[in-house]
Amino acid sequence: MRRQRSPAPRGRQRGPVSAPVSGVPGMGLVAPRDMSQKPAEEITEFVNQTAAAEELGIRRETLWLWIKDDKAEAVIVGGLRMIRRTEVDRLKAERDKAAK
Repeated sequence: MRRQRSPAPRGRQRGPVSAPVSGVPGMGLVAPRDMSQKPAEEITEFVNQTAAAEELGIRRETLWLWIKDDKAEAVIVGGLRMIRRTEVDRLKAERDKAAK
C-alpha cells in the first residue's frame, strides 16, 4: 500500500497590518503595508535600521538594543523596523554632545 503524500504547506497569509506590535517597547505605532497611498515625502522621513546604524557609526544590533531599552524610537512600516529621520538626527546630536 502506498503512502499518500500530504498537501504542500501553504505560505504565510499576508494581510494588512492592523494591530500594534505588543510586548516590544517603542514599537507601538504600526502603519499599513500598502504605502503606495502615502505621499512620497512621508515615506522618506524614515530610514531602515541598517541605514540608521551606519549613519550613527554603530552596529545594527546596538541600535536594536537602544530601541529595546527605549533609548531610541522606531516604528514598523510594511513589516520593517524603521527609524524616523528626526530620531536619527537626535541620536547624532546626543552622540556629538557626549563626545565633547
